Amino acid sequence: ASSGSGSGQDGASGAIACAAYTFSVNQLQGTPSWILFDAESTILAKWFGHKSEAEMTALVNQVLEPVGR
Repeated sequence: ASSGSGSGQDGASGAIACAAYTFSVNQLQGTPSWILFDAESTILAKWFGHKSEAEMTALVNQVLEPVGR
């Protein structure tokens, strides 16, 4: 069955290619990868690996603090 897109990729391999592109273009190391960004899509923080709830809360609070405090 053809998707009609002409790409020669089925849905699963297309999704894998998209995920690989996303990881590459955003320089993500693997999973879990986290990116914290604002409404304008500016990356505020990025990290790789598991973190405790306390570590995650501290990272988010640090990014949300107004500059100059």
